[in-house]
Amino acid sequence: MRRIDYRLTDALVDPPNTRQEFTEQLVRLPKCFLCYTPAPESGDVPPLPYMKNGFVTFGSFNNLAKINLHVCDTWAKIIKSVPNSVSV
Repeated sequence: MRRIDYRLTDALVDPPNTRQEFTEQLVRLPKCFLCYTPAPESGDVPPLPYMKNGFVTFGSFNNLAKINLHVCDTWAKIIKSVPNSVSV
């Protein structure tokens, strides 16, 4: 694929009045575009690890090419601002 012409989003993630610049045309769906319905056989969601561990764990599933010093500094500030948080 040489290019992507559209990006699916919504008014919460990309509010119409923001001045963000994209090469793709934004297509705002009327409801949240990050919806997910698990399969019925997936079972109940267990309690949050925080309830047992007593701390929040931050993680990121992102492309390593997007990680730079600014991103690391920002993550560090966020983690330090949350009491008893850890990073993995």
